[in-house]
Amino acid sequence: MQRILLLFILLIHFAKPSSAQVAGDTLITATFNYTQTQHSRDSMIQFPNLPGVTYEKIYMLYNMRCKNGLVSPAIQGQTNIGCGEWDYTCNTYIVDSTKTDSVKAKHPSHIITGFNGATYNYTTNPTYTYYQYNQQNVVYNATISETTATIGTGATTSTSPFNANLTTSKSQYLWTAAELSAAGLVAGDISSLRLNVSTVGSATQFLKVRLKHVTQASLDNATPDITGFTEVYFLNTTFVNGSNQLNFYNNFNWNGTDNILVEFSFSNAGNGTDNMVLSDITPFVSGLVSATNDYSFNFTGNNQINLGNANFGNFNNQISICFWNFGNAAALPTNTSILYATNAQNHRQANIHLPWSNSSIYWDAGFGGPFDRIEKPATNAEIEGQWNHWAFTKNATTGIMNIYLNGSLCLT
Repeated sequence: MQRILLLFILLIHFAKPSSAQVAGDTLITATFNYTQTQHSRDSMIQFPNLPGVTYEKIYMLYNMRCKNGLVSPAIQGQTNIGCGEWDYTCNTYIVDSTKTDSVKAKHPSHIITGFNGATYNYTTNPTYTYYQYNQQNVVYNATISETTATIGTGATTSTSPFNANLTTSKSQYLWTAAELSAAGLVAGDISSLRLNVSTVGSATQFLKVRLKHVTQASLDNATPDITGFTEVYFLNTTFVNGSNQLNFYNNFNWNGTDNILVEFSFSNAGNGTDNMVLSDITPFVSGLVSATNDYSFNFTGNNQINLGNANFGNFNNQISICFWNFGNAAALPTNTSILYATNAQNHRQANIHLPWSNSSIYWDAGFGGPFDRIEKPATNAEIEGQWNHWAFTKNATTGIMNIYLNGSLCLT
């Protein structure tokens, strides 16, 4: 039969200085030797109990003993002469006397992000995060002089931009320099905006108006403008039949040559009724309107959303992941995972770090096995302080992986 010599090599660390040993020394303990004659080689070996000594690493070295030093050749009838090809099986266990894994024995039952106290107060009722805003209510007590310009005839009506049947809405409208000039508007400060409401609906809470100089002659929903606006109006607003004047708290200085893009947005606590606004139909695309409610999830600490498996069973060899992201400038950059997905074998299939602590964006994607990765160093504007639209794609057949930022390819 085969006999096994089991040798423990213990790397130890001393909590207190010792004249015999120093931190990092190696202690070698022989568990049994070749002179043993008992039939079984099962043994329980105790670690040396040295006061003030802790073990950092344990190396177990095995040495197999062949009968009479013989080795069995791979020849029929001679496979039991000595040690054979498969004579290597032995089982060893390192057991803590407490019968409990040391890490689990010291690990707390719960971890609460950002909390280090001993008692944590909680409630079974939903809680909400409230934000304080300063709105601007501008009132004209007297008008010395005023220049107005009327654009359009109001031949039709539109529920936008104050379609309060939605809880949230954003819409953009383009006025060209040609039609502004034809209406009599000249370069200089624009201090207010008037719209005619034919049917009054619900109020619009947190109504914002933002303006921007642009050069494009029409709007494209595939490439909307999302940056560079100047906010001119921010106020909870209730409309009346007829002319409604939105007085700007921050005048917009029109240069007289560029077109003007006007953006309206609001956020209500619930669904209401639309305000019908007099409007016109233009020969070019002059308006973009959100047709559904927009929502966002505010992630803090280790918050996460489990998407489940039901909607991911039909993936084949191509994938595209798209989302809007607004990073917290006070917290980033830090290690984040926007998305993490594994297959049934626990292989990583999709993972997006946006960003990691080095301010780089990582896109990992696999297809049943090991994953591929591409990396993009990011600027502050790309990861924090503003909304950005991201798209991550992979074609497993060609192996091509891409990252798109606000509709433009930024890494492949």
